Amino acid sequence: MPLDNYPFAALIYRSVWMAAPDYAEFLHEEGYLAQEQGGDPEQPEHKRFKFFVFSRIEQPGKRIAQGRQWLRPQTVEWRVASPIVEQMELLAAGLVRNCNI
Repeated sequence: MPLDNYPFAALIYRSVWMAAPDYAEFLHEEGYLAQEQGGDPEQPEHKRFKFFVFSRIEQPGKRIAQGRQWLRPQTVEWRVASPIVEQMELLAAGLVRNCNI
């Protein structure tokens, strides 16, 4: 059974929201428009992107059972990346505010 990425994406949106609610709403509801030059942004073939990616949680000794990860109360490694510096700064600020993850 594959692991669900939804909780990790939700953590990103919630953390950004803690730092900048308006930006988090924009990112979740709209995202960034990617279009070719001269394209009409009102056409449905123009997709919107969130411009962030993240890895799975890594921790030595973690256990996976029935599609869930069982982590120990110790440090985990989780990578998040975005080409948008402001987005990463807001994520970091929100994660700092959220003492319990």
